[in-house]
Amino acid sequence: MRDEKYVLPSENALFLTEYARHHLSECTLDFSCKLVCSRASVRDVQYMLRDDTEYKKLPSYDSNTQNVDEYNKALAKALDDVDTEFQEQFKRNKLMNETTSQRMCKYMDVAHWNTSIFQDKTLLAPMDYTRVYQDHKFKVSSYTAMAVGF
Repeated sequence: MRDEKYVLPSENALFLTEYARHHLSECTLDFSCKLVCSRASVRDVQYMLRDDTEYKKLPSYDSNTQNVDEYNKALAKALDDVDTEFQEQFKRNKLMNETTSQRMCKYMDVAHWNTSIFQDKTLLAPMDYTRVYQDHKFKVSSYTAMAVGF
């Protein structure tokens, strides 16, 4: 949004470039200001020209074709950036961390467990022993039985 093609920075403000001034519909979003009475009561009847009535300006987004298109482009780009960042972080975590089944495999190898020892200690089926080595996702109760068996 703060692309140098459209906006020139200065000390206290931002200014539109010549290109942006000549192509406002392409380079800007349209906003409106609505006057909203600062009093909360609906029963108070106020007149617009009275001096004692306080109004504040409330900026609102105009839903026109140009605004919706620009918003959708910006949203799509932001979502792509988030997805890319998530995928990169997932790859890093996958390299650094191990699953619960992988950790159980290490423990069982160190303890020299085979199918019968696994069955005796955990009271689980022999198929669960082979599933541990296949990186199967167990329910919590199965993981608990394996942990108690150690």
